[in-house]
Amino acid sequence: KFSLAANANYTYQIDKDYTMPSDPEYKNYIPYSPMHSGSVILDLGYDSYSLCTSFLYTGERFALVSNNADDLLGDWYTIDLKLNKRFKIGKYVLQTTLECNNLTDSRHEVVKRYPMPGRNWKCTVKFDDCDVYRFNYVYRIDSKSLLSLIVSYKGWEANVALLYTHIQDHTVAQADAMQKLTPMFLLSYKKDEWIFRAFHKRIFRAPTLNDLYYTL
Repeated sequence: KFSLAANANYTYQIDKDYTMPSDPEYKNYIPYSPMHSGSVILDLGYDSYSLCTSFLYTGERFALVSNNADDLLGDWYTIDLKLNKRFKIGKYVLQTTLECNNLTDSRHEVVKRYPMPGRNWKCTVKFDDCDVYRFNYVYRIDSKSLLSLIVSYKGWEANVALLYTHIQDHTVAQADAMQKLTPMFLLSYKKDEWIFRAFHKRIFRAPTLNDLYYTL
C-alpha cells in the first residue's frame, strides 16, 4: 500500500535594524537573516519500505550587522535522502536505515568560518524484541506548511501567519486524516531596551498514538 506525504515552506523576509537612528548600522540587515529561505520534504511509503527526501535552501545573508562585503555569505542548498526497511523475523522486527546527507556535496557555511560537512553516509540497524503477531504496527506522518508575512518599520513589527497541519495515522483500520488551520497574529514595538508585544494564537493538541491506540 502506497502513502505519500509532502511539506513545503517558503519564507521571504527583510530584517533590518531600526533600533537607533544614530548608529552607523541603522537600517542595515540583521546578521544571519536571509531574504529567501525554504524547504521541501517528500515522504513515500510502500509496505515495509519508506523513502524520505528533503531539500533545504538558504539565501544570501550577512554575518555581521556592519554589512561589509567580506561578511556576505553565499546562498546554499542541500538534498538529503533516507531509505528505511523493516524486516519481520519470527516475532522480532529488524529495522535498517540508509541515509545520504548533502547528496550534491554542497560546500557552504551556515556560520561564518565554520564549514559544513560535504556528502556523507550513515547506516543504522535497530532490533526490536516484540511479538509482531500480537502487535499492530502503527505510525504517523505529520506534515506542516506555514505561510507567514512579516513587516518591520522603525521599531514596529507585524507578523501574520497561517499554519496548516495534516496528520495521517497508518493503522489496520486506516483512520481518517486530521487537518487543521491555525492562524497567528503578532504586533510588537521596540523602544531602547524595552519590547512591547501583543499576540493572538489559535492552537490545538492532536491526540498522541498512545492516547488513541495503546492506553488501557
